[in-house]
Amino acid sequence: MLLVHSSWAATYEATPATIGSFLTKLVAGDTLRLGAGKYSHFTVSGRNGEPTKWITITGPESGDPAVIEADLGPCCNTVEIVNSSYVVIRKLTIDNRGVQSAFAVSAKGGVVHHIRIEDNRIVFTNADQQDVAISTKIPTWGWEIRRNRIESAGTGMYLGNSDGNQPFVQGLIEENLIINSIGYNL
Repeated sequence: MLLVHSSWAATYEATPATIGSFLTKLVAGDTLRLGAGKYSHFTVSGRNGEPTKWITITGPESGDPAVIEADLGPCCNTVEIVNSSYVVIRKLTIDNRGVQSAFAVSAKGGVVHHIRIEDNRIVFTNADQQDVAISTKIPTWGWEIRRNRIESAGTGMYLGNSDGNQPFVQGLIEENLIINSIGYNL
């Protein structure tokens, strides 16, 4: 008996009310398109694409943006990536709303590699110099960070850890604009 399994990539259309139902079902090759509007912070956890089938979470190509807002608590980082790989985060406005102790985009927990952060606008991660727009605090590799506009951050990007125990390796960082940081940009 021969069993053939065929998997097709899916494209999902999400609203602020439905995003949560899609985040846990994304598989290799899937695209989650967020419509214009204000979304709560979210976590990408245990989502793994493949080298030729990335999982993509994207905002609108034009018009009003999909705005991801920080929790005012704060309970967590605004876009958290945990134990995931081959994931694209693109064309979002990530508004940290000046919340202290919340990063805009963060990798922590498990293994996080081959991530693309591109064409986003990240604003108001500026409550303190220790608040970071894009941060990795675990060993990561294969990241591509390109064409992002980071405005008013404590620190624009902090990749790896200064003592070397959480390395950021084989990354590509290009064509980003970082302005009005409290401390340093990268």
